[in-house]
Amino acid sequence: MANLLVGSTTRNVVFFATEHDSVYAFDADSPSCVQLWKTNFLATGVTTMSWLDTNPSFPTNDVFPEIGITSTPVIDPVTNTIFIEAKTKETVGTGCSTNSPCYVHRLHALSTTTGAEKFGGPVVISAPNFVSQLHFNRPALLLANGTIYIGFGSHGDISPWFGWVFGYDAATLAQKFVFSTSDPRNGSNGASVWDAGAGPALDSSGNIYVTTGNGTYDGTKNFSESVLKLSPTGTLLDWFVPSNRSVFDANDIDLGSAGVMILPDAVGSAAHPHLLIGTGKVAILYLLDQTNLGKFNAVTNQDVQEVIPVPPPNTTQLDGGIYGLPAYWNGNIYVTGQNFPLSQFTIANGAMATPQSSVSTNTFPPRGAIPTVSASGTTNGIVWVLDLNAWPSNGPAILDAYDATNVANLLFSSPTSGTGAAGAAVKFAVPTVANGKVYVGGQASFSVYGLLPN
Repeated sequence: MANLLVGSTTRNVVFFATEHDSVYAFDADSPSCVQLWKTNFLATGVTTMSWLDTNPSFPTNDVFPEIGITSTPVIDPVTNTIFIEAKTKETVGTGCSTNSPCYVHRLHALSTTTGAEKFGGPVVISAPNFVSQLHFNRPALLLANGTIYIGFGSHGDISPWFGWVFGYDAATLAQKFVFSTSDPRNGSNGASVWDAGAGPALDSSGNIYVTTGNGTYDGTKNFSESVLKLSPTGTLLDWFVPSNRSVFDANDIDLGSAGVMILPDAVGSAAHPHLLIGTGKVAILYLLDQTNLGKFNAVTNQDVQEVIPVPPPNTTQLDGGIYGLPAYWNGNIYVTGQNFPLSQFTIANGAMATPQSSVSTNTFPPRGAIPTVSASGTTNGIVWVLDLNAWPSNGPAILDAYDATNVANLLFSSPTSGTGAAGAAVKFAVPTVANGKVYVGGQASFSVYGLLPN
């Protein structure tokens, strides 16, 4: 956040949220990493949720060893508020005890200048059939239409799980709507909204888009393996489902492993002026018309175009394909995936050109990577990508920088050791670029890259 008055000093501020349910504000430019404030949501009888609590008989270590704040917060610069979703395990309060703890999701609204709670917060996130212990907020929060949008999926498909999108008033924190992607009154119908951490997408009309994972589909109450379009108030307007969705479900090939990317109208055509891209573990880029997503057709997909960065499509590997989001800049789309190179596709007049215009000389590891582009308008484009191959062994993240006009040209790669190395890697991490610096979140630290003094 730029030019924020903290105390008596105007600063650029960088915020970090952690699985230990802490939120930090640091001076974004100070080489000595000046901490401006810290807020923690834990107290006596209130802890983070252990990974062992995801399932008593067969827990998932997908997030290890504790679960607190997983999603990326969102900032309202008008009111100087940062909104955060946090999960806790509580043995105090009504109905909670050591033998029968409560698991609670809360929406917090903190002052960006002090870290203090605002708007009467926090508020508990709840709904009928919403099981707090089993549901998990991975997608980033979205602020639009005066609403905070929050998506939920599961911890490792542990039953019963469903997908959810909640809407909360950004001024009062009052719940505005609850939308379930599958019928929570009947079994465990899946359709998680996890999107590898990507937040709901927003079009120019204020509609929002999410993708869903495996589960049940019937086109009425259950919408697994879908790109969903919701109104600003949470009403389902349209959707897209691949014709071979049953193959996805049979092999846990989530369409919902990646979020939705809204494309600028400048790359559309007369027939399809408003476009978006959906993708997932299948590793197909589905180019869709925002005004007619195509719903489900068992014979053929009702989409605009399909592009496969690394043929053939993945229809069998549980851990494969694309996680996160592609990136867009200046008529180019950048995408990578599990054991894929970074691919660059041009797009114009409603179509992506194939084959790729450029491909990186290196490939990315399991879970792939999520690119970020910085540029001076239409010039000086750089594609930043984190190579997170070392996260299982607690090794460092590698920050790579590519020429955005030709990603075969690697401009910079951070070292694997020494003072120039980043901190221990975290899967799904995204480089954040601001004010001439690149911020890289890690397991217990963050690293800042920028141009060194002459």
